[in-house]
Amino acid sequence: MTILDEQLWQKKVFLEIAPKSARVINFLIDSTVCLALIVLVWYLFEQIGYRFDGFWGLCIYLAYYFVGEYNLEGKTLGKYFTKTRAVELDGEALTMNRAVVRTLFRAALFWSMFIIWIMFQDFFMHDSWSKTAVVKD
Repeated sequence: MTILDEQLWQKKVFLEIAPKSARVINFLIDSTVCLALIVLVWYLFEQIGYRFDGFWGLCIYLAYYFVGEYNLEGKTLGKYFTKTRAVELDGEALTMNRAVVRTLFRAALFWSMFIIWIMFQDFFMHDSWSKTAVVKD
């Protein structure tokens, strides 16, 4: 499947949507990295005698995705591995607002990601709600 924005028709810019298999690999890699970061921070907190709770885990999760998708050209570590990236529907880099919306919706939907993936054939729900897409690089 491709995205063709009406404004880009004259330029004939086509973006190929990342396959579901790449999205699953992205999810697995990014979840593993987030978990490793959370365990590392938990360990560091324990060493200095500070209490680590779910709030800090959520902050790490949100920061990981926001920094990757907004500051690193739409790429988390999983997206680097699968050669995909998150973009606006016109193919441009994510704006800060879209990156925030995408990250917050992803966090809200984290545990039901695969159910939502099955329900929506071409887009994950956080893609649809934030009006973004993950495309092949």
